[in-house]
Amino acid sequence: MLDTDKLVSFLKSQRIIDTKNKIPNFFLMPVGETAKRKSFEILEELRKNDIKVSFSFGKDSVRSQMKVADKIKARYILLLGQEEVNRGEIILQETSSDLQENVSMNKLVKVLKNKLEKLNILN
Repeated sequence: MLDTDKLVSFLKSQRIIDTKNKIPNFFLMPVGETAKRKSFEILEELRKNDIKVSFSFGKDSVRSQMKVADKIKARYILLLGQEEVNRGEIILQETSSDLQENVSMNKLVKVLKNKLEKLNILN
């Protein structure tokens, strides 16, 4: 079984995840153990492409994670559940409008970079 706390500590020590107090543009919200495991791959891919993302792996419920995303004022939520993992997709939700779209994992980096460009933000 995956020990999430140990893995998060390791990722922080290796600077694979960003733990600075910056307001993120993206908040990754995994729901369920399969999604949590997959989210570490996503975090690494985004980090390699200079896309900063925040998360709260200690929170399991969607409601508690939404509260965190709201508190940090993330512009977008990346919602990942078992079904999305199985389909190779992630749900990208804009927090200001609640508009959402399904994005292929293969196109995630490109889509997120396009969102940042439209906002004229260098993450």
